[in-house]
Amino acid sequence: MKDKANSLLKQVEKIIEKHDAIDKVTGGKFNIFTILERDRSETRHSRFLAELLDPKGSHGQGKVYLKLFYETLEEEFKERWLEQNVSFNLETFTDKALVYTEQSNGENGLIDIIIETTTHAIIIENKIHAGDQDKQLERYAQSKKNKNILIIYLTLDGHQPSQNSLGERLKVENVVLLSYAIHIIKWLKACINESVTLPAIRETLVQYVKLLQKMTYQTGEMMEKEMIELLLKDGNLKVAQEISNVLNKARAELEARFWFQVNKLLIPYINEYSFQEKEYTEQEIMNFVLVRPKSGDSMLEFWYARDEYQKGQYFNFGIGCDNIDNRLYIGCYPIDQEHKFLQDSCSECIKLLEDPFKTNKHYIYFGEKRDFFGDGIYELLDENRCNELAQDTVNDLVLILKELKTHIDNYFNKK
Repeated sequence: MKDKANSLLKQVEKIIEKHDAIDKVTGGKFNIFTILERDRSETRHSRFLAELLDPKGSHGQGKVYLKLFYETLEEEFKERWLEQNVSFNLETFTDKALVYTEQSNGENGLIDIIIETTTHAIIIENKIHAGDQDKQLERYAQSKKNKNILIIYLTLDGHQPSQNSLGERLKVENVVLLSYAIHIIKWLKACINESVTLPAIRETLVQYVKLLQKMTYQTGEMMEKEMIELLLKDGNLKVAQEISNVLNKARAELEARFWFQVNKLLIPYINEYSFQEKEYTEQEIMNFVLVRPKSGDSMLEFWYARDEYQKGQYFNFGIGCDNIDNRLYIGCYPIDQEHKFLQDSCSECIKLLEDPFKTNKHYIYFGEKRDFFGDGIYELLDENRCNELAQDTVNDLVLILKELKTHIDNYFNKK
């Protein structure tokens, strides 16, 4: 099995090298979305999709792409309207449809994308890495209860919304589950076929499809075809499955190495600035990394609690990584003995953070980006490079931490 696995990996490596060389010659790796850092922001994805769906969009193709969206994914939409016996005419709908992003519905929140007429509404909740909000989908359904509603829950892999998001009235059977990996790419390829004579639109859509394939860990069609042919030979499929079973844990272990080293290097400074240290074990950090994607939480956090100051008040600061923008951050806020945020201290906390954290109320980004979900993870394969990146991170942190201690002291002294 070991020899067969090594042989398979070498053959896959040759296929990857061949297609990397082709991309280099043809410029296939050039992608405007990645360059402009628009790869994991839900808001940016929503705006792009909405622009394409909008009959009045800048693409100038009228309702073509909206019709393709419905026609391509019609099987997923059948029998999913919240109101029974709904009369729906695609031509009439696309003629009158208005498309909005982040539509405010008062207390019901912001709808990511909505396509609506006076009688029908298609609501798209776009989730890439953010977690579900309390009764989110139920609230959206209630906000348009005077119309025939179709609710779409769009994620990278097509997973179900949480029961918390569905609330008490909405059932998962009432929600259309779509994925970027399959459904959106399928629709976009139909749009590309329709845009053969429109080079600006066609090439933009091609680049966007490549971005989604990267985000959902898919390869290009030609390379994918070669790999499938390879896997179907000589029992390779079984070997590949065994490798696949441990792939996520292998990636998680690489990232855990980085965080463990950061934690280790940070401890002396925690003590120096009178914070209460927390030295995580390798297994604890590994668990954080493994659980994070499943929970939908976009941030991996390490918190250090300041010793008690007065009347059971503490001040926490933490470091983590925002997986949407691949940015490292440091954040802080006052808590009580039960580790609950002190609401009555909110205004004071904001004042405290206005000085060192000028752009955000509770946290600030710092240092270089860390793409743990993409190609950046490969840098950590080299132990020396991993340690170097961890040291760079701690060096950046210490500059903020020193200033932060002064502001925290001033905060409690004033109180």
